[in-house]
Amino acid sequence: MQRILQLAFWLAVALTLYFCLRHVTVVLPISDKKQHAFTFGGLTLLAGIAYPHRKIWAEAFALSGFGALIEFIQPYFGRDKDVKDWIADTIGILVALVVISVLRRLLAQRDKEAQARGA
Repeated sequence: MQRILQLAFWLAVALTLYFCLRHVTVVLPISDKKQHAFTFGGLTLLAGIAYPHRKIWAEAFALSGFGALIEFIQPYFGRDKDVKDWIADTIGILVALVVISVLRRLLAQRDKEAQARGA
């Protein structure tokens, strides 16, 4: 199951890159900045699930760098560079970090309690 989640994460990263560099119109009832935040928040959540034993802060830093890289190279693909898109990416990542941190602590606490009952 972990391999499938990891494959899903990398597929999501590839699709994000593709859609950010192509002239693909995505019509959603939310603003462009919210789309960026939700996309990168989703990538961060997926990274946290696909790689549960890694430091999520390192994953988040890499994803924020990925968002910045996309903005840097978009002009070479006929798209506009917008630092506000990267800021929205990073806000989504930070929100997801909070969610992952809380979930990981709750799961760790649950595991400790289960071990205490079983011991």
